[in-house]
Amino acid sequence: MAIIKKSACFSAVLLLLVGLFLIGCTPPGPRALLDGRKLLERGRTPEAIAELTKATSLMPTNAVAWNYLGLAYHHGGQVTNAVQAYHRALRLNHDLAEARFNLGCLWLEQNRPDLARGELVAYTALRENSGIGWLKLAAAQFRLRDWAGAEKSYREALRMLPDSAEALNGLGCIQNQRGKPREAAEYFAAALQKQPNYGPALLNLAVVSHVHLKQPAFALERYKEYLALPIRGPDWESVRLTVQALEGELAAARQPAPSPAPAPAPVAAPEPRPAVATSTPPAQTLVAANTTRPQPQVAETPQPPPRRQAASPPPKPQPAAPVETVVVSSGPVVKPVQNSAEPVEVSVASRQANVEAPPEKRGLLSHVNPVNLFRRDAKPASPAKREDLPEGTRRYAYQNIRRPADGDRAAAEKVFAVAWQAHQAGRLEDAIKSYREATRLDPAYFDAHFNLGIATSAAGDVGAAMAAYETALAIRPDAVDARYNFAVLLKRAGYPVDCALELEKILGSRPDDPRAHLLLGNLYAQSFGQPARARAHYETVLKVDPKNPQAPMIRYWLASQRP
Repeated sequence: MAIIKKSACFSAVLLLLVGLFLIGCTPPGPRALLDGRKLLERGRTPEAIAELTKATSLMPTNAVAWNYLGLAYHHGGQVTNAVQAYHRALRLNHDLAEARFNLGCLWLEQNRPDLARGELVAYTALRENSGIGWLKLAAAQFRLRDWAGAEKSYREALRMLPDSAEALNGLGCIQNQRGKPREAAEYFAAALQKQPNYGPALLNLAVVSHVHLKQPAFALERYKEYLALPIRGPDWESVRLTVQALEGELAAARQPAPSPAPAPAPVAAPEPRPAVATSTPPAQTLVAANTTRPQPQVAETPQPPPRRQAASPPPKPQPAAPVETVVVSSGPVVKPVQNSAEPVEVSVASRQANVEAPPEKRGLLSHVNPVNLFRRDAKPASPAKREDLPEGTRRYAYQNIRRPADGDRAAAEKVFAVAWQAHQAGRLEDAIKSYREATRLDPAYFDAHFNLGIATSAAGDVGAAMAAYETALAIRPDAVDARYNFAVLLKRAGYPVDCALELEKILGSRPDDPRAHLLLGNLYAQSFGQPARARAHYETVLKVDPKNPQAPMIRYWLASQRP
């Protein structure tokens, strides 16, 4: 026994020495990545952020490191930084499925299903057998009222996860939306067979039985089971009041009818009083999925560190290039930038970047010299009026397109999927042809017009791109990304006044949109010669997005301009 103990002790010491040797030989970049991952797994988020920031500075082209940094920011509640880190990871590795999933989950948490859908479409394309991926995609589609897409995704999830109560509950919600409450109740019951304490299905079954199937006694029992769950849902108090009212109604209905009394003398009928309590159920909109936060994913194998290269001279500072965004297969997806400058980070308020416009030839700092320190407080930029903009400049001839009629959406979506695949592969001619076919099949298909604008812009056909965006805006006037892309093209085509007016429309609904303020600042500084108005917009950018990649250049410009 002494020999065995001595041998085990020696082995442990040997393993420790080997581990210390390996740690000492690990390059600093991978070591910081591994340390950051361990800290993140232990819940020490601030320390993890510090280590992973170090890792990305040492390995700036390592997509896995950026994904981990995004995950750390995600856990720390720093949404803007998390989005930027995930975007950086995806620009470095377009097919990094874990970053797609994490970003999709973040957009769901931020109640941006339009953005979540695109990331989760891309994730499920990369991980076709991921049941959780299909569930999250279905949740995004359901919030967007895309019943057909959500049903397909829930069924795909069931194929991977046959015991998923969440998928069965989601299918029940879709049937209820289609006016089929009996089929909906069957799905809710099936979900409860798989997971008897699944709160969303329990509450949904009670609501459908109460409101649509007129089964108050059965609904009452389901309501009570929901109230007895160990974790109280957000509707708990409303359900409790509903139970009290429903119990009163059922008790009154069970009482025997009173004996007939002599007819009283006619009197005037009193005015009816409103009921104090009714048995109206609390949840008219059924719960499609659980509200627990999805667990973000990380890449299993870190990428090898890049080979060291000689440092090249830094490029001349340029203003922020306007960013165009794209939707894919009914949602947005990041695409590698081709033939363009270094990608620009996009704020949380916007859709993620895809195809970027080239930077302007004339920079913000081309004719200025710094003479003062930046010391003014930011003041909100006042909206521009037509009379404030320069006269005599070219104006764009709007086509005044009306909203097209709906067409065959199912057929259009099939063609759209082909177009998106071609777009992703860089086959612009094929993508444009298929996008146009999708718009022919369903003239009111917003995503097809939106992506057609992106593709034709990348192909250099600015006129066709602007027409596509005009049509997209006729379908969905509140689509901020479509209007921003349209404004970018107006500026590129030499219509600065119309570009400014479109950007002001964006600020009418999103006063703090940093993209719109940045581009307006460029217009006033470069095209209109109004530095005071440019200052107001630049200062707003610094106020709402202080970590904007162009912030140092903005401060430099502000410091060079005397108020």
